Formats: sequence, structure tokens, C-alpha cells
Amino acid sequence: MFNVKQCVVLIVLLFNIVVLFCVFNPWIKDWMGQGIVLLIVEGVSIVVIGVPVFVHHMRKGLPPRQALAESMDSVMNFLSGWV
Repeated sequence: MFNVKQCVVLIVLLFNIVVLFCVFNPWIKDWMGQGIVLLIVEGVSIVVIGVPVFVHHMRKGLPPRQALAESMDSVMNFLSGWV
């Protein structure tokens, strides 16, 4: 039904929805700061993984659009290996 990449994206999406709910919900003040930190750490980690891969693909001579697609594919392969 789903392949591993789709499952990783689905899990991350659901997790981010829960975190955003905790960040913007006024009744859950205790988790607001932790949710913001988690989203920042997640964004930084994706950039730290994705930018060097993108630069590597650009150095191989790929056009920017194809290099971005290849780097996203490589990052998803890396993340799906952790599942």
C-alpha cells in the first residue's frame, strides 16, 4: 500500500501536526516552548542534511531543479533507513 518514503513523510507530517497543535493551543502552555524548539531542531537538521547533498549534486553537473529532486530523494532514502 505505502512504500517506506511515503510512510516516513506521513509519520513526520502527523508528528508536525501534533506539535503545531501543541504550539498554537492556548490550553497547553507547558508544551509550547518544547514544541517550538522541536520544530526549530527539525528544520535545522533537514537543512544540515539537505544542503550538502544539494551542493554535491550541483557539483556533479546537474541542473538546479534536478539537483534539488535528487537531493530530496537522497535525504528521504537516508531518513527511511532510520525507520
